[in-house]
Amino acid sequence: MGRGGTARTGVALEIWRDDLAKTQMVASGAPTPGDGQVLLRVDQFGLSTNNVTFGITGELLGYWKLFPASAPGWGRVPVFGYADVLESSHPDVAEGARVFGYLPMSSHLLVAPAKADARGFLDSTAHRRDVMATVWNHYQYVPATGVSALDEARRSLLRPLFITGFLIADFIADNDGFGADTVIISSASAKTAIATAHCLAAQGERRVVGLTSAAHVDFVTALGVYDDVLTYPQTADVAGTRAVFVDIAGRLDARDAVHARFGDALAHSMTVGLSNVPDPSRISAPPPPEGPAPATFFAQLQVAKRAAEMGQHAFDEMLDAAWGRFAAATGSWLTIRSGAGPDDVLEAWMDLLAGDVDPAVGYDLTMWPAR
Repeated sequence: MGRGGTARTGVALEIWRDDLAKTQMVASGAPTPGDGQVLLRVDQFGLSTNNVTFGITGELLGYWKLFPASAPGWGRVPVFGYADVLESSHPDVAEGARVFGYLPMSSHLLVAPAKADARGFLDSTAHRRDVMATVWNHYQYVPATGVSALDEARRSLLRPLFITGFLIADFIADNDGFGADTVIISSASAKTAIATAHCLAAQGERRVVGLTSAAHVDFVTALGVYDDVLTYPQTADVAGTRAVFVDIAGRLDARDAVHARFGDALAHSMTVGLSNVPDPSRISAPPPPEGPAPATFFAQLQVAKRAAEMGQHAFDEMLDAAWGRFAAATGSWLTIRSGAGPDDVLEAWMDLLAGDVDPAVGYDLTMWPAR
């Protein structure tokens, strides 16, 4: 197993659903798995502004349902990371196995495996059924040894965000770029934005323009994945005849400025995340008066389409190859900040919520104390 800690006692971070800055740590004993259940010991997870989006859209998109909290009004924000099978009462899931998937910010998780095979299993626990795409309930087996802590931290932090970016770029290419010569990405310093730009740059078919704050221009430019980097007030200066807009973090002023710049020449406008929308009621803000109505990007639809066309194995191979190239490229800019124990996890959450995190930084966290 990974980091130190008492196996049968643990703690979970809970967030007040209507005020993400209001938190509590809930201590409890680890549950004993019943017939067909498995107890996971959560070893490590990544944390970024993407998880803030999960909190903001928890009611709308069902994230709060994935990991029920201890009392009404509270929620457990999902993260991606690694866990070890501490106890198993399921005939097809071995104790000691290591998995990667969706987890709560806690020390343990009780799951009910279904469709277990050599790749992993689904959690069929009742409260996770029909909440969102099945893929998010899947736990993939990973090597228990021989993988560096850096590789695990990078995967927890970036792999889910990369998959979204990869699928955005693939969706644009799959639609022949909507006839556009330019793709504009807002919140260009966000890790999902960087992944999207990386994949679009690899396609080499359209100019990629990043919109960011003045404070992040140098960082975004140095990434080398954007053809042009502009600040938000410079949106009217974006070059191009026909464009696609990718709204990474729900920044409405950027969205409206891009729509005003291109009008009917904006071929497609997609909304991906909402971490820059502090008030969830703004999710239903009216569309901009110019250009197409923004459409929410659903990554799972593109996954399903590609898997049906290519076969799941071929799609997985294509995705893994692209991930390998992106992961290697992050060495030039990514700084991983580690934390161990409830205090470090809470501090990281509050920093992300306040927007006080350098875009080059990602968190590698555990609820267990450092050895």
